Amino acid sequence: MKLNSDYFNAMDKESTELYKLNPKVLGISTPPFKEQLESLRARIFQGVSAIELGFVGAGKSSLGQGSTTPEMYGKDQREAIRQLAKVNDVTLTTHATVAAQGFAGFDAQSGKFSDGVRANNLIEIERAIDFAAETTNGGPVVMHTGEFPVPIAERPGFETYKGEEKERTIYLVNKEDGKIIGLPKDIKIPEVERDEKTGLPKVNPDGGYSYTQRDYQYYVENQDRLNEEFKKEFKIERKLTPEELLVYDFNKKKLEQTRYEHLRLVNQAEDARKQYDFVNSIKESLEKQQKENPEYANINAIKWAEEIRATPPKGSKEYSEFLENPMKFINRHLNEFKNQVKYYEEGAISYGKNEEELKKDVKNITTIKDFALEKTADTLATAAIYAYDKERTYKLEKPLFIAPENLFPEQGFGAHPADLKDIILKTREAMTKKLIEERKINPEEANKIASDHVKATFDIGHAYTWRKFFQAKPGESMEETDKRFKDYLMGEIKKLSDEGIIGHVHLADNFGYYDEHVTPGMGKAPIPEFVEHMKESGFKGLMITEPGAQDIQALLGTWRVLNSPVYRIDLTSRSWTDIEGSYFGRTGNPSYVVGDYAPSEEWTLWSGSKLE
Repeated sequence: MKLNSDYFNAMDKESTELYKLNPKVLGISTPPFKEQLESLRARIFQGVSAIELGFVGAGKSSLGQGSTTPEMYGKDQREAIRQLAKVNDVTLTTHATVAAQGFAGFDAQSGKFSDGVRANNLIEIERAIDFAAETTNGGPVVMHTGEFPVPIAERPGFETYKGEEKERTIYLVNKEDGKIIGLPKDIKIPEVERDEKTGLPKVNPDGGYSYTQRDYQYYVENQDRLNEEFKKEFKIERKLTPEELLVYDFNKKKLEQTRYEHLRLVNQAEDARKQYDFVNSIKESLEKQQKENPEYANINAIKWAEEIRATPPKGSKEYSEFLENPMKFINRHLNEFKNQVKYYEEGAISYGKNEEELKKDVKNITTIKDFALEKTADTLATAAIYAYDKERTYKLEKPLFIAPENLFPEQGFGAHPADLKDIILKTREAMTKKLIEERKINPEEANKIASDHVKATFDIGHAYTWRKFFQAKPGESMEETDKRFKDYLMGEIKKLSDEGIIGHVHLADNFGYYDEHVTPGMGKAPIPEFVEHMKESGFKGLMITEPGAQDIQALLGTWRVLNSPVYRIDLTSRSWTDIEGSYFGRTGNPSYVVGDYAPSEEWTLWSGSKLE
């Protein structure tokens, strides 16, 4: 067969002018639950030029059960992966295990942040970095975010149901022990009404005090005044948000109740102690009298027992015993007072400890974002420095960088594009600080290293699942809401690209509900618009299609929707619309071939026709 004289491949200038995106930057991931070396071979045979290897297991796992980890691949297998990619001119990237999610150390089971969880997740990332350093020439090591719970309605314009914004949970954290504090936003906190002139509590018609109910709006409207009050009472310097003020006030009421119980039991313990001392003095006096005049002492003991109400009921069997031995009943009464003293003292001590703990807890309350984002940044900065060191050790061609990825809205902080921006910027800041303080690198160079080694993976499919929570405006059609959401999403993406946040891209499609990994172009996510924007913004990274059940068809669909050819062998410009003839009777001429590059029985077109 004679090829036309204007034959060109996808890397030629003419191709890049005719088509939206060079296919060299479009790749596909391997199934992460399968053997990665064999999956790599399969992808290479499928004609892919960029491949992402990934894992799903953590700790000691089992390949037989599909729970893959980087450590299942020894030095020889890692070298085989490197060489296989090199000889086939394939770019490799790495996806760390999906079992390590979130790097602030949040433990959903205990409801608190744990440095142990954080350390375990860091180990999983370091395993992936080790693997990437020995198999790739640099590039991203992807990891899932999902740092802490965030109500959907905390984002303006999003709700899981109508009215969620008013009922959503307010999350704060105790920065000393990492425990999460959650209160419903619609909680009402009672406060006694006071007379404006005297400041005394108002009495209602029933004889009790009158109360008013403080709601969230009260803390919004009185933010400055309440900040001054809490600043004096709890010695807090920073300005508290309305959410923090609500939780502070709630805990303040608990503190007041605990303080009241503490003081009440202290007073009761003191009263019981005085009674014990009084009865004990009587006992000692009577015991002294018994040595001198037993009969007189017995009469006095009966008298004092009746005085202190230590006598059994008259006419009872015990009363006869009492008349014979009144000291026995005085001693019994004395022991009762002794036990009362112990009971009240122990109760007072317990409430006193609770009061001290509450005082400390109130002072340690902070926003969950401020607390957790610092933890996340510290973990990821440590991982980024580890990647930087590995890159230098293995003399890699490109920076080996960590690439946190936005997950789904239900997975908490890190899912929204704004979250991703916060994570990347905070991590770069933390890494820069570590490099300056620990490595003595000058600030300018440290900042450059951090920017090169901390970049986001942006998953357009994950981002599009926010659509189901996007609230329609009154009278707005679904099509109008769809368009408004796409405009909103593209606006958020532009913010990320303008600040150089995105370093890697995942492409998958869906219909705005869940991350079903539909072939790109077959759902509703704005993939062509997203890719076009990334191209215009100067993005130089890879775009990896993450397939679902379609497997390699997902990449072909990506090429098709983006008008990206691989080879052209006739005078007509072809795109991937022509390759697949499987849907709706489309059977356009094939524009690429598979098999050995020599006339043979194996060299066939997609149609199955042999070339002779």
